[in-house]
Amino acid sequence: MDTLCRLYEGFSSSDGSIRQESEKQFNNLKQSDPNTFLQLTLGILQQQPNSQYRVQAAISLRNVFREFVLTPDNCMWNKVSAENQTICLATLLKCLETEQVNVVSLNLSDTVSLIAMELFPCGKWPDLLPFLFRLISNLQNYSGAANAPESVSIPAKHAFRIIGEIMPVLDDVITSHRDSIVSTINTALQFPDVEIRFEAIGLISSIVESNEKKNWSPLVPLIPSILETLQNLISAQHALVIDVLYRLTTISESEPAFYRQHFSIFFPQILNIAKNVQLSTDIRQAAMECLLCIVETRPMMCIKYPSFVNDMVSTLLSFMLEFDDDPSWSELSPEQEENDLESDIDDEDCLYPIGEEGLDRLARALDADFFIPVFYQFITIYMQETSAHPWKYKYAAIMAIAQTIEYLPEDDDNYHDRIGQIISRVLGFLQDQFPRVRYACCQTIGQISLDHSPFIQEAFHSSVIPQLIQAIDDPISKVSSHALSALINFTEEVVAEDLQPYVCPLMEKLLGILHKSPQPPRIVREQCITMVAVIAGVIENDFTPYYSTVVPYLKKTMNEASPQLRTLKGKCIECITIIGFSIDYSIFKNDAQEIMLVFLQLLGSGLKGDDPLKEYLQEALQRMCRIMKQDFVPYLPHLLPGIFNILETREDSLATKLLSSNDSPSDDVEKSDGGSLGILSAHDFIGMRTSLVLDMESSLDILNTFIEVLGSSYHEYISGTIKVIHPLIRFSLSDEIKEKTYEVLSGLLKIMRELAERDSNLRTQFSQIMNELITLFLSVMDEECRTGTIDSQVIVINGVQECLDSFGNNTLNNDQVAIIASRCFDMLQQSFVRRRKLDERSTGENGEIQVKLDVDDDDDKRCIEEEKEQEQELRLNILGILGVLMKYYPSIYWERVGNITIQLVSQHIVKVHNNVEDRVLGFHLSADVFQYLCPTAYQHCLPWIQHILEGINDPIASIQQNCAYSLAQAAKLEQFSGILNDALQVLLLRLQSKTKGKSFNLAKDNCISVLSNIIVHHQGSINNINEIVNVWISLLPIKYDTDEAQNSHTALMNLVDSKNPHILGQNLENFSRILAIFIDIYGTSMSNDSLNSRIKLLIAQTGPNNLQNFATNLSKKQIDKLQKLCQ
Repeated sequence: MDTLCRLYEGFSSSDGSIRQESEKQFNNLKQSDPNTFLQLTLGILQQQPNSQYRVQAAISLRNVFREFVLTPDNCMWNKVSAENQTICLATLLKCLETEQVNVVSLNLSDTVSLIAMELFPCGKWPDLLPFLFRLISNLQNYSGAANAPESVSIPAKHAFRIIGEIMPVLDDVITSHRDSIVSTINTALQFPDVEIRFEAIGLISSIVESNEKKNWSPLVPLIPSILETLQNLISAQHALVIDVLYRLTTISESEPAFYRQHFSIFFPQILNIAKNVQLSTDIRQAAMECLLCIVETRPMMCIKYPSFVNDMVSTLLSFMLEFDDDPSWSELSPEQEENDLESDIDDEDCLYPIGEEGLDRLARALDADFFIPVFYQFITIYMQETSAHPWKYKYAAIMAIAQTIEYLPEDDDNYHDRIGQIISRVLGFLQDQFPRVRYACCQTIGQISLDHSPFIQEAFHSSVIPQLIQAIDDPISKVSSHALSALINFTEEVVAEDLQPYVCPLMEKLLGILHKSPQPPRIVREQCITMVAVIAGVIENDFTPYYSTVVPYLKKTMNEASPQLRTLKGKCIECITIIGFSIDYSIFKNDAQEIMLVFLQLLGSGLKGDDPLKEYLQEALQRMCRIMKQDFVPYLPHLLPGIFNILETREDSLATKLLSSNDSPSDDVEKSDGGSLGILSAHDFIGMRTSLVLDMESSLDILNTFIEVLGSSYHEYISGTIKVIHPLIRFSLSDEIKEKTYEVLSGLLKIMRELAERDSNLRTQFSQIMNELITLFLSVMDEECRTGTIDSQVIVINGVQECLDSFGNNTLNNDQVAIIASRCFDMLQQSFVRRRKLDERSTGENGEIQVKLDVDDDDDKRCIEEEKEQEQELRLNILGILGVLMKYYPSIYWERVGNITIQLVSQHIVKVHNNVEDRVLGFHLSADVFQYLCPTAYQHCLPWIQHILEGINDPIASIQQNCAYSLAQAAKLEQFSGILNDALQVLLLRLQSKTKGKSFNLAKDNCISVLSNIIVHHQGSINNINEIVNVWISLLPIKYDTDEAQNSHTALMNLVDSKNPHILGQNLENFSRILAIFIDIYGTSMSNDSLNSRIKLLIAQTGPNNLQNFATNLSKKQIDKLQKLCQ
């Protein structure tokens, strides 16, 4: 033992050579004679009076077991004899009971927990639990005393802690000893020693976190005792207060329903802790976190407490008042000038950010009907505050609006009035005497512009833009730059004709600021440059007059920017490329070549992970590709190696990098006297948003742009790209990477298919790749069915569908079509099974207490409904694959699985036997049958017609929309004429009824699309054709469903081009209305590039004189837009 103790002394020697020699001898002993090493270590733990040696011995043992957990195949523990292993485990327990020095007993406790997690599930440590329960039961002998002796209380605390830490492997034990455990915990909560009570609360937390309700529900009556303990700790100003709150928060995160029975006492007590200004910021924050975690998963439970919303909003807003008034706020410090302003509040020890984030979380968790009225009631009070610091109340109120404005429901009847009042209020404070209030106004206007576009821009451009332009002149740089930021957000979604009146004065102001001497602060210059980019993006070719002034300035600034101004350089890059994208390429072409050389130089210099230039360059490269098109091809050899290098990162190496980036480096692990071991695998990193993962996602975005824009010109790099991205299909660290990989792959397949149609050699290569991918897809689909989440299954199904669509026809054989379809039907069946289990959980029909939820628990019901919605999304996406197979292989599909498909539709559309989700599924699939398998399958579809027509006026919007879409596909068929009159009668009834809410408006748009197809395909069969045409034109333009809008508007253009007399009307009486429709949709998402070109051509062909006659009924906005189109 003395030898080992001397080695311990050597570990802490100041002489490096002594340390190295001690470590060498220590490791030699450990490896050459593990039995002796273990015996000596246990001897020190039992017999050595010096606690420092016992600490080292405890740490040595912990490291032995840590090695066993990490590398069981080659570790010291497995080289120790079975007898010595038994002795070691017994000695550990004995020392845990007798050790009185805290640092030693803590390390022993950690060691016991560590090894118990491995040995207990295998039945290799049967003495452990009886021993731990005995240590705890010893407390009962002192229940009436002031305190138990440390020889009893210290081991008992460790016993509580160990049981809590190994709880994940104690399911069966908890079930069989539930009553005695509850009794023991109850006794401990009455114990005078607060640390004993704390450990008992910790054990409650572990049981609730790791067990089913049947095991933790008997602990619910102990909540009053927990709260009493917490209150006693607060009164005593004990350091354990915050730790108790952390453990209560663990319950809030895992099983907040634990609090439901006592929520009426739990909520006000925890809230009072959060409101208590005498307590520390950390404690108050922890109390609020505990409540926010509950409302995020159990909102319905919370709002049953009468004043919950009122109390939470009031407290969180009061948090936003708790920050120091910095008298130097208006001045930009050198550090702020060099770095981005991340927050307006620099005080780290304040509750403002907790209040701000908390309101966001509360608004997200609660239904708007509960949150919005209460919130704005308080906002009104805050804005009218006249206390000693009224600006703080205004500031908090306005910033709170910015934080929660996204949750203002757009489909509410009072939406327009409410958003108008908010804009008016905020603009009213834009000239406030306090600069931080003005700053808050800019922040809020900018946020509203993002969250409620394009309505805000359409309705309020005339009031918002002038005031923000005026605010740019604010004498405080922070406010000025923030006004520019708000204007950027607002004008990005303003249409060109609404922005044009302000362009000249605004550009004059911006150029004046940029050329000012001395130069304005960096943040102002950056925002000015971005504002120029936005103007260019909105007015496009009309920006040409400013090109010769702006671009040289940007190039000069970009080239001269110092290393400290990387963001400014990035803003210049962004602005130049947006200008290039907005104007005619012939103007930008020479500068484009120069800019690309700069980009290559910057990329070649190496960009660190946190370099702000990286993101700007990634986006700029995509813009330059879209600008230069074929001229961009010569740069591919310089760009692709770097992109491929990033994408060749594999999950094992990435996980290693993530581990190393998250580890805290330490020269001596044995300095730790506690802590726990985390064992992380690649799957533990799913969803992690690291710079490495984000770089891979950006690289895939860049590749996708190259492939989309360059098309067949990318052919030289197809095989290399497929080789690089192929492994990413199974990438588990990021669903986004998998999704983007499928996008890139589908783009490559489109190019290959086009090339293969022209080259027989490539056709063979394409066929080989296609067969390999089909095998891969089937394998991945199988894996996802077994182990994937619903979200990841959706990504895979969507990706496979995109790739199959890219394959096109004549690539799959009969068996492949049948196998893929069969796999889809299997996945549908599995989803139906999961749905039935969800139904059983919600109704309790299976009678099993472990899966039956509380019938009064609205939150559980809500969670189950969300799971059902996920399943329905998956099923609809699976139907997407079936639709692609029908589209390209109708004959094979009909021959192999046609009957199954017909049966599936027929079973699911009947109202009597199916729920809404099943009927939607059936109607959705029926649309593909009409579109791709008819007329062959039409006779089999006739029984569906009546159900579809009834569904057009169903009270459920999703039923309406899917029935209308199905009917629209059927209307393209010649056989549809047999049901034409019935269909028109049903459609007109639906189109004459008022709609409310976005979902019903989408359904109405699909009904309009049915009418479009009827007019296009069955004009000759319509008796009252002119009346039907008038109804159709009066319903246009379609405003909600972009796909149906583009289809119907294109159909209208086709009919106009063909000079259809029913469409144009007698003496062109309909043309004025048609012209208004085309003017309204031009340049919007309700049109497309092809249709936009045809609209301009139609206007040009109509001629100025005729346009003047037809424009008499146009609005001023439409006339202004028409004049623009005539230029």
